[in-house]
Amino acid sequence: LRAAGLPLPETNVPFGRFELDFFWRRERLAVELDTFPFHRGPDAFNRDREKDLLARDALIDLLRFTGDHVDNRPTMVVARIAGELARRAAGD
Repeated sequence: LRAAGLPLPETNVPFGRFELDFFWRRERLAVELDTFPFHRGPDAFNRDREKDLLARDALIDLLRFTGDHVDNRPTMVVARIAGELARRAAGD
């Protein structure tokens, strides 16, 4: 994000009984990093869906990326985030 010149998000932001991994407050954009060790199994799946619904209720757009995305396709991850941030800036 720094290398792309993007604004840095807040990290590990309290959000009800959850935390948002990365949050651009003004833009109302959150990014969750779903790594396999912490997001496998039915409990994690259900917890993630609940967080998605709460974000939607709070008018926060939430993007999810896997650990594999970040490790092997970082350009795609940064491009998606940059696109979302630009879209919001254009709507201001």
